[in-house]
Amino acid sequence: MLNYVKVIILNVDVWYNDFYNAIKSLFGCIQNKSGRGYMPRTVAIGIQNFEEIRNRNYFYVDKTSFIKEWWETGDDVTLIARPRRFGKSVAAKMAYAYYDRSSDSSKLFNGLEITKNPDYKTHLNKYPTIFIDWNRFADIPKKEILTEAQKCFVADLKKSYSF
Repeated sequence: MLNYVKVIILNVDVWYNDFYNAIKSLFGCIQNKSGRGYMPRTVAIGIQNFEEIRNRNYFYVDKTSFIKEWWETGDDVTLIARPRRFGKSVAAKMAYAYYDRSSDSSKLFNGLEITKNPDYKTHLNKYPTIFIDWNRFADIPKKEILTEAQKCFVADLKKSYSF
């Protein structure tokens, strides 16, 4: 067991390829909606954009029940604490797509768990929403991060409120 842990830590790329191939072999072919034939589904490793994953028909583990849990708790702030590569950014983009009123995202959610809920349309695209991706600031000097974050914040406000 110790050697396996060392391999994962020292050779992340090798482990990642093995993981990718295992997932691809399990879920590589999914029957299409028409029921005729099979079409390959790509595992979107490294893609963190919910809209892109759904529009390109990449393999996606449905986590839309998170949205329902969020509106039922009524919390003002939600902390999503997970290790790297556990879908935090995709979950944040999913919530943004669901709540943001600047576009109609109903097609993105077709066939997902959230659409089975009777309150699904109650909150869909109803709120001005701000999304700041902190990954954008990784290469920016610390002194400039606040200024750049303010620019993103203002841009999202303009988009949400149609200034």
